[in-house]
Amino acid sequence: MENWELLDIARRNYKEGNYEIAKKHFDLYLNEIYENLGLSNLGYFIVVSDDYIDLICKSIPLNISETNPIYKDLDEGKLLSYKKIANREALSEHEDNIQKLEEYSILGDVLWGNYSGLEISEIIKKDPEYILWCIINLEHFAIDNVAFVLPNIRNEPTYITALEINMIKQLIIEKYKPHNDEGKDDNNLTIDDEQRRSHLVYDSDNPEAFWEAWEEDENGTWDDFKEE
Repeated sequence: MENWELLDIARRNYKEGNYEIAKKHFDLYLNEIYENLGLSNLGYFIVVSDDYIDLICKSIPLNISETNPIYKDLDEGKLLSYKKIANREALSEHEDNIQKLEEYSILGDVLWGNYSGLEISEIIKKDPEYILWCIINLEHFAIDNVAFVLPNIRNEPTYITALEINMIKQLIIEKYKPHNDEGKDDNNLTIDDEQRRSHLVYDSDNPEAFWEAWEEDENGTWDDFKEE
């Protein structure tokens, strides 16, 4: 079965609420792409990331609401840090880390920790458990959802815990995102970059269209999205 056929079956069953069947075919699609291409063409993973994460959330109930203690802790810490900054008061280490919370692009560099100087994608290939550990244990670190569809990271025992915490952090980032920062997202991509990426939309009625568009877009690479 062709890759696009697996994806088409997965999407149709996802829309119909057949989540077990949908996940099976999403996994087959992702596993084949990863086996054949690794992370050399992230477009194949990006195109399914939102649906796949939503599928996981519907299959395994996650608490990403304000009632989650982690949400409360980050929310209160973020608010308190802003108040202290306004009053020129010193932040605790915990508050400072929460204040620095950001979502890292999968192509972004990490400038701290065991793998300082490497891209997130390279760390995921080498040590996916480490990335999940960072999400769970470091208040300032969240990651693009694309990472959560990669086969080698999905097999880690802390996957669901990290996914829940990551989604909470994304909500906190969005809640406290400065209005004057709307021209640029947390991955240092301009709105034009985002619009350029958004035209690569998978259509189940014309499955080859995505791949044709992808091949025409910088020969199917995302190198131009790397941070300069």
